[in-house]
Amino acid sequence: MSNKKILILGSNGFIGKNLKQNLKKIYNNENYDCIYVSRTVADIKNHDELERVMLKERPNIIIHACGLVGSSLLNKEKNEYDTFNENILITSNILDCANQFKVDKLILFSTYRMFGDDIRENYDETDIGMNKETHIKNNFGYLLSKKMQNIQMELFMKSQNQTKVVCLIMPNIFGENDCFIPNGRIVPSIFYKILNAKEKGENILIDGSPKNQVNLIYVGDIIKMVETFIEQKREEHIGNVIIFNKSGTLEVGELANKIAKIVGYNNSIYFNETTKYNSTNIMKPNLAKMNQVFPGVEFSEIDDLLKKVYLNDILFKKCANQQN
Repeated sequence: MSNKKILILGSNGFIGKNLKQNLKKIYNNENYDCIYVSRTVADIKNHDELERVMLKERPNIIIHACGLVGSSLLNKEKNEYDTFNENILITSNILDCANQFKVDKLILFSTYRMFGDDIRENYDETDIGMNKETHIKNNFGYLLSKKMQNIQMELFMKSQNQTKVVCLIMPNIFGENDCFIPNGRIVPSIFYKILNAKEKGENILIDGSPKNQVNLIYVGDIIKMVETFIEQKREEHIGNVIIFNKSGTLEVGELANKIAKIVGYNNSIYFNETTKYNSTNIMKPNLAKMNQVFPGVEFSEIDDLLKKVYLNDILFKKCANQQN
């Protein structure tokens, strides 16, 4: 009996690189083979190229970790329309090929920011349904493409019963292999700003209120959920699942102070509370579905992981740059 095949699309992105490092430890064995596809291997927004990959590999499971994201360095030259259009083309092609080749499982990823800027307490997966309006301020093309992905996924699930779909809706994900840039995800962005200020001996200004809440999820914990879904026997679709770490909710000011302590930054941290990054999001979702789909889910300890990312990822890259 031949091995099942897991096709990871977007294997050079943040999530893709972590999938590559972690899944191969478990799934390149007698039961599974992992196939990693980056944009250098195939242009997934071109249906023919994706179909060529599918014909060659015949995967049982697809992990969709590709596309243009708001914080991507590759996205800096793209306008909002290009970002939106490319992302919905990619998702359309993946869904079409998953149906055409009768894939067993499809794993998608999305972002909390689809909920918009005003979230009621105890919100759940139904709050991003097809009939829900969302007020979006920043990265409009990217976030609108994620809302469109949600519509595409819902229609796909209604149209067929072969491919079982899950979409992990994630808050502030962080971990190794990230892009440490000033306007990226919140953890690497604060690391970048504080390290840059430390090197120059300057104070630091962070946009937004220090009281804004963030919920941190380590990328390794997301990989564990992917592994769980791969192993589960499913007779029904899952669709959206809100992923939330109860012990990972911090105020931005608290997060900045933790990172400053880790890197040994002793200057002052100020906040520009008049910026567009001010938010009143309530970090209190209903987690019934997460607990049902991923029973016994456990999240890694945030403080230890922030130190690990700094020591293993940032310092390594800094030393490598200095040697080149």
